[in-house]
Amino acid sequence: MRPRMYHCSFILGDTLYSAGGLTFGSESLDELIGINLERMEVSVPKLSSSVRFPYHGAAATCFYAQRYSEGVHLSAEKLFMAIDWAIASYYIQHEGVYFFGGIDPETQRESDRLMVLKPVQASEITFEVKYPETKGVGPRARCMHTLTYFQAQNMLLVYGGKAQPDQELLAQHKQHNRTRKKRSKKKQRRLSNDSCQASSAHLTPSQQEDSSHQSASSQLSRSYRSKSIADRSMLNSYQSGVLSDLCILNLHSMTWVGVRFSSDSAFLQPCFNHAATMIGSKLLILGGLDHHHAHVKHFMEIIFGQSKQDYKDLEAILNED
Repeated sequence: MRPRMYHCSFILGDTLYSAGGLTFGSESLDELIGINLERMEVSVPKLSSSVRFPYHGAAATCFYAQRYSEGVHLSAEKLFMAIDWAIASYYIQHEGVYFFGGIDPETQRESDRLMVLKPVQASEITFEVKYPETKGVGPRARCMHTLTYFQAQNMLLVYGGKAQPDQELLAQHKQHNRTRKKRSKKKQRRLSNDSCQASSAHLTPSQQEDSSHQSASSQLSRSYRSKSIADRSMLNSYQSGVLSDLCILNLHSMTWVGVRFSSDSAFLQPCFNHAATMIGSKLLILGGLDHHHAHVKHFMEIIFGQSKQDYKDLEAILNED
């Protein structure tokens, strides 16, 4: 077994699998290998077709809850059993190990390929290779992102990563900002006039002017403060290629769906080389690098169902007694 980095890994039963990556001299590894964690033996599973695994990609195991022992570990004995549909609460159109994105070893560019490896034989593990068709608008080609399975909602979550800077989106965003600023100026004048009319019966002329200005400014400053942060986040993402989007694949219909947050001003931290995991209905995103290639010093919670997000300072938490 050759040394490697930037590969994907996953566990099925008592076997740890490693797919792709780079080895000495930045040589790409196209292989899928398995390591039996009980006997510490290395094997090469069979694939139904040849695959050039990417590096800097991401993988996630997406299986029915019935295949897990004690709700935590995928059981080798249960991987091939028939599903009891009387107790199944959801349907996975393509059950298996999902791979998305990464650097294609042939083109050396970011990929947007979605691939599934499905175990199909118990005696000698063999994987069927699938490239499922999806509906909706999928994620941009990327690398150094995370791929997480939200089992309770039967959704696959793609977050962050790096991509080629998108000049077209950058131009569209700048045009949108110019249009929004013009509308905001009109709204400020309208709020100022409305405030003057409402308070004219109770204030002196000088007081009316001060009050209307303060009222309009306070209403708009709160809106500008949150929206400007979100705008800067998106602008940095377009310029640097460091992504801040959350993309969701419904595994029942194989449809990419959008995300709606409880606040219009909600924004996500652009980052790559981070880690993510699901705990209950929360997606926890930890660490990584931002668009300045600086370490991200907080972790973020995205709470599904309530559609909100929360940032917590990582250094403060680590320094707690």
